[in-house]
Formats: sequence, structure tokens, C-alpha cells
Amino acid sequence: MRFLWSFRYLLLIVGITSGFALCEHYWVHEPGTYRSTHTSNPDVMRSIADTYTQLYPNRPRSNYFRGALAAQDKQYDEALSCFQRGVALQGNDEGLLHQYAANLLQVGADVSEFEDAVQTWRRHYPDSPRPEPTLSPR
Repeated sequence: MRFLWSFRYLLLIVGITSGFALCEHYWVHEPGTYRSTHTSNPDVMRSIADTYTQLYPNRPRSNYFRGALAAQDKQYDEALSCFQRGVALQGNDEGLLHQYAANLLQVGADVSEFEDAVQTWRRHYPDSPRPEPTLSPR
């Protein structure tokens, strides 16, 4: 009998909490107002990269953030040096390896270096949904 009362209280609490969540979802928040600030605002991304670099200067992800911002600003040589530093620090983040390979195409690097970068990316992430950087024109 005790179990039945505990179960009833649990259902009551879940029901009340769900009711509050639905009220907040439908009446408090206006539909379509959610925006992801870190992906839509380059200044926010830049400040995140600065903060991460200050906190963790010797991590591959710091170099990845810097390189991604440089590539976004079409500063491909600076991006390449950031990606190379990240890979040299034993970085095996998918974004870092993929952006490094793609950036090698942008700067016109040696074909063997590009193929090595793509092979490294594929070795770490064989089932990646990202498109493979390729030398052939699209």
C-alpha cells in the first residue's frame, strides 16, 4: 500500500511539473525567439576563442578556434598555421582535422600533405557525416 501512495505522489509531482513546463513553453516564451548567440554572432565567437586561448593556451582546441575564425575571415595562411599548431599538439578533434585538410586546399599546399591530412581525418572519424575535402572541382 505504501508503494501505491509513493507512486501516486510521484505521478502528481510529474504532472504538476509538466503543467508548469507546458505553460512556460506556450505562454511565457514567444515562438521563434530562440537564437544561438555563439554561432550567429562573430564577435561572440571571437571572445569565446580569446577566453579559451587565455585559459588553455596549449590545447589543440584553442588553435582550432583561432584557425576557424581566421578561415572565416578568409585569412587562410594564418588559419593554416593555427591548424598546424593544433595538429602538432596531438589534436584529434574532428573539426580541427577536417578544417586543416580543407584549409590546405585553400592555400594550395602540396598534394601529398593534403592527402595525409585527409587520411588522418578519415582514420580518426571513418563514419563522419562531413563531406570529404577533395582536389577535384565541384
